[in-house]
Amino acid sequence: MLVQRTLHDPGYRASEADRQFAIGLERFLQSKDPNDTPSSTTPHLASVFSGMGEQEYESYLRNFIETPVEGLNNLKWSGAFYLPMVEVIRYLQSNQFQVYVVSGSERQMARVMVSEPLRIPESHIIGTDMEIKASHQGEIKGENYDYRKDDSLVRGESAVRNLKMNKVTAIAREIGKQPVLAFGNSSGDTSMLNYTVNGNKHKSAAFFLLCDDLKREFGNTKKAEKCRKLANENGWIPVSMRDEFKTIYGDNVARTN
Repeated sequence: MLVQRTLHDPGYRASEADRQFAIGLERFLQSKDPNDTPSSTTPHLASVFSGMGEQEYESYLRNFIETPVEGLNNLKWSGAFYLPMVEVIRYLQSNQFQVYVVSGSERQMARVMVSEPLRIPESHIIGTDMEIKASHQGEIKGENYDYRKDDSLVRGESAVRNLKMNKVTAIAREIGKQPVLAFGNSSGDTSMLNYTVNGNKHKSAAFFLLCDDLKREFGNTKKAEKCRKLANENGWIPVSMRDEFKTIYGDNVARTN
């Protein structure tokens, strides 16, 4: 979506810094070369959507998720979920578990992509938070500004990334209970997984997904081995996408390169 907004939206003119980052990101999305992985998209995502109203942003998101996923056929972003993980969510929901998504992705983006298809309430979706301001607020701090009758909500430029310890902080603040099950797939989930399985008064478990499938997905063997080592060191249960997933997106989805 960052690439679309920055490079291919005729109604928007990006800064040179955002444009150069988007060029590199587009190159990575096309090649899927792990050696060309870009740095954090968050500052640029905040920048290119700064000033956009919340309803306009949601409309932009809904249009974007109906576009194809680069490198995989028969798949749009609106359906880009690992089916085995969807099955886990369905199983937990059918057994009266409260399921939350705690993501490093931008919160409103995650809400639009996840809430309806996975039947998870928007209030149960936690992510990276972009600054939200009143349309006439300018540079006045929120504690010193009163929302006016003619105000609307717009996006600002700053962000609080929901990674590492920030995930634990968000869980404690917004859920108020220690999880009994947690699932992650990157080092940004380490704190959340450890918080789940340590000092818990209930029986708990953490699962760590390994990106080791090079045929059906764009796996990264080096990263997968690091993740397996991390799981073993911390007592999490490693899950191999290559060896333990009968399907990833469904039998009609395959790599195009």
